[in-house]
Amino acid sequence: MKQPSPSRRALLVFVAACAGVLSAGMAAVAAAGRFAPGREVTARAALPARGALGAESADVLFWPEAAWEEYSLTEAARLQEGFDVDWPAGAWLDFAGWNGGAGPLPGSEWHADMPQGRCFFARNVRFAAPLPGTEGPDRALVAEVSAGRRDSGFAVTCRVFADDGYQDLPDDWQAAAVQRCREEVMYLLNLSNDEERAGLYELLNGMFLCSEEGLEYKTFNDPELDVLWQEEGARDAQSMLRSMAGNLRANQRKALQLFHQGGGRPPEDVPGGLLPHQTLAADPMPGEEELALLMNNLELEIQIVPMERQAMVLFSWEKGDVAAYYDPVLDCFSGFSLQR
Repeated sequence: MKQPSPSRRALLVFVAACAGVLSAGMAAVAAAGRFAPGREVTARAALPARGALGAESADVLFWPEAAWEEYSLTEAARLQEGFDVDWPAGAWLDFAGWNGGAGPLPGSEWHADMPQGRCFFARNVRFAAPLPGTEGPDRALVAEVSAGRRDSGFAVTCRVFADDGYQDLPDDWQAAAVQRCREEVMYLLNLSNDEERAGLYELLNGMFLCSEEGLEYKTFNDPELDVLWQEEGARDAQSMLRSMAGNLRANQRKALQLFHQGGGRPPEDVPGGLLPHQTLAADPMPGEEELALLMNNLELEIQIVPMERQAMVLFSWEKGDVAAYYDPVLDCFSGFSLQR
């Protein structure tokens, strides 16, 4: 593998330092057997940020995306003729917070059988929509959906990109994206009052509040996958998301108990989603030290992983892995991954 330039090495060191703040177990990353090597996010074991930065492509993939890279140019992947991508792609775009479900959605749809399991892919899905949480104007967007089932369960990834503009990003965009994601995690855990950093909170809360029935309506235009999703996938996905939401709610309350001046009473628990954000009265406001203290109480491991075009906030615990993707061109969280 080619060696990075001095400026590139400096950037990787800076980004790795930022990412390390957000890893609850980074001191134990080197422990033998804990993390799988390579680029793929494995079920119930997050890939360490420094390992991701060591990969030449700086990409970290959930397993259906990795399967696409391996099988998309082989006979195992078949282009599905005679079907629209409107419904399967639109349903997952809606779950990701995009008002992109109204067709037509031109693109290509693929299906693949492989040793790991059965997969569905929608590629180059083009649509126009305002940024999540805004009323316009529409942006030209491109979506990719990767989904599949294997013995450990389902995995689904929906990532949305700007139609253009990545070539114009400044050289330090990864460091800026990592810092932005860190600020979003601070707001998520109720360690910040910055309403401009509520995008991660809003994306995850929308996913947490989706009912099992709502998840069952998602489809892959694949009879075998659709039946398995309705029988087990939707239930398992909601169970995983509820587990993650419960952990985050507990730590929202913990943040208020530790850092809210005047002994403010934490909000009561709520079913399903995150607690409403409560203005934190603290002087000074929490920073990296307080974040590290709070993360010692997390049952989740949280990492920020810079990628080729986006930055991933990766949550991993014993029930699975969930990721949110920050897009520097769109300046918002534009997609998700979930995996059992």
